[in-house]
Amino acid sequence: MNNKKLLQQIINAGSSVLLLVGCSVPAIFAQTPKPTVYYGVHVPGWLDNLDALTTFEDSAKKNVSIVMLYQGWGVPVTETDSTRYFRTSWMNNVRSHGSIPMVTWEPWLYTAGVDQPEYALTNIIHGKFDDYVKKWAGDSKSWGHPYFLRFAAEMNGYWFPWSERVNGNQDGEYVEAWRHVHDIFTSEGVTTVTWVWSPNVEYDDSSAALEGLYPGDDYVDWLGMDGYNWGTVKSDHVWQTFSEVFTQTYNHIITLSTKPLMVAETACAEQGGSKADWITDAYSTQIPNNFEKIKAVIWFNEDKTMYGETDWRIESSDSAQNAFAAAIQDSFYATNQYASLSNSPIPIPPDVINKVEENRIEIPTEYYLSQNYPNPFNPATKISYSIPRSNFVTLKVYDILGREIQILVSEFQKASIYFVNFDGSKLPNGIYFYRLQVRNDVETKKMLLIQ
Repeated sequence: MNNKKLLQQIINAGSSVLLLVGCSVPAIFAQTPKPTVYYGVHVPGWLDNLDALTTFEDSAKKNVSIVMLYQGWGVPVTETDSTRYFRTSWMNNVRSHGSIPMVTWEPWLYTAGVDQPEYALTNIIHGKFDDYVKKWAGDSKSWGHPYFLRFAAEMNGYWFPWSERVNGNQDGEYVEAWRHVHDIFTSEGVTTVTWVWSPNVEYDDSSAALEGLYPGDDYVDWLGMDGYNWGTVKSDHVWQTFSEVFTQTYNHIITLSTKPLMVAETACAEQGGSKADWITDAYSTQIPNNFEKIKAVIWFNEDKTMYGETDWRIESSDSAQNAFAAAIQDSFYATNQYASLSNSPIPIPPDVINKVEENRIEIPTEYYLSQNYPNPFNPATKISYSIPRSNFVTLKVYDILGREIQILVSEFQKASIYFVNFDGSKLPNGIYFYRLQVRNDVETKKMLLIQ
């Protein structure tokens, strides 16, 4: 194959590759610790394809380790819409991308407001939805891979029908409902779900006390917090730093449990201050230095202006996008390297990586080429890939012109997960491509060398 034709194939790899351009890369990449925090996003739309996700990743210039979606119990089932049920194809799409799915699972009809007696907590407790929950549990078990399940979040507020302060609910019923749903999964033999309990940040005296809403460590795997800087979008809001949004709840929630903690939803408005500075402070200063127990952070990337909110996306301005892309390149934040994740409950990032490496004789179920880590790299990086059946394998590195630089693998290999080191110390800085071929299956990704 000539270089021109190969280069065109590499370019055509499209959304499956990562290109880092247009931002400064700090010297920290010369010393690359293992990632400490999962970096995730919610993007609008269903996950029949990952176009919206890869568009965000192009903006962020880094692929995500968690993809969050919302699914409601009350969405009517039609011939063309079954989105209330566990969707195996969506989960496979996310996992094949190397990311971990997180489902925010909501017991309501999202178009019907807060007053929904059908979804009163007592109905969940007394089994009205047991058949639905059992089906979801069974489908989770059949899928067989780990994922986060964030059930009935922001329960300490008053804007969802599962809050104890609305919809005829009573004190203590939230915990009963949570435990009832969790117990169904246990009785169905489901071991792949990581349960996320995620209140809203405490905002004033109308926020329900967290102590009475926590189901207990036997029923929760991760803690979460949801919090936004609304700026001056509404008259009753003021500009808040990341620390001002989260500190009170952070200090409170870590007294309830030692479970891992995530920021399950966050974003920042443009109105009232510098969104770019807010992002830089949050991701480059606050989370790494002042909130050491946070092990995952999910950005809510939707424009909700038409719903009376604001444009929460990182793309709301060039400055915000550039700030996010620059901050998230830090190897402190994990990228999409979890296509073969098998640990449940899902551990914090360093423990996941260690366990994957220790168990690389595990037989994978699909072909997958991971994004190299670290990326950018200086001067060495690691590439992992999986092959589900024994076959002849080649892994080659090419420069930007499509010229072959190095053959990393060219041999018959057994089905397994493999890790290969690549040393670029004798190469000039720039973009390189690595290409995995197993018979007719070919995948190509980009990497960036900065020395």
